[in-house]
Amino acid sequence: MGFLPEPGKRVGRWCQGGRFFGNATCVFPRTKPSELSEEIAVKVRDTLAGLVCTKVNGRDETEKVVANEALQQNQIRVVVHLEQPRRESRIKPLLINPANLKLKLKQLIKAVDPHPDVVDRRTLKNTMPWNVTSINQISK
Repeated sequence: MGFLPEPGKRVGRWCQGGRFFGNATCVFPRTKPSELSEEIAVKVRDTLAGLVCTKVNGRDETEKVVANEALQQNQIRVVVHLEQPRRESRIKPLLINPANLKLKLKQLIKAVDPHPDVVDRRTLKNTMPWNVTSINQISK
């Protein structure tokens, strides 16, 4: 299953096989001055805080159940799916180096996930339950 929502549209949280995969937002060129790794770390922190608050104070029973199931997992994984347009530069073909991002994330969120993943279409692992479809295929 894969899709691209409208620019900036919030996709919301979702579960797959009893695992909580957090919030997803349709991302386009960055406009924030902060480092991407710091922004992701804040998003991870805020998502976990939201899960705890929902488990305790959620209004809807379904939300409470989802939050409770997510917090009872033995392991929390952080995966950043980062698609970047290729640039014509041979020295630096990618704007954000995935290896550097992964290293910085390891430092920032080691208490949550000491081994975060940074993937794109080519490096997506078989254990990751999503597909990537290009915009050209969606519009047809």
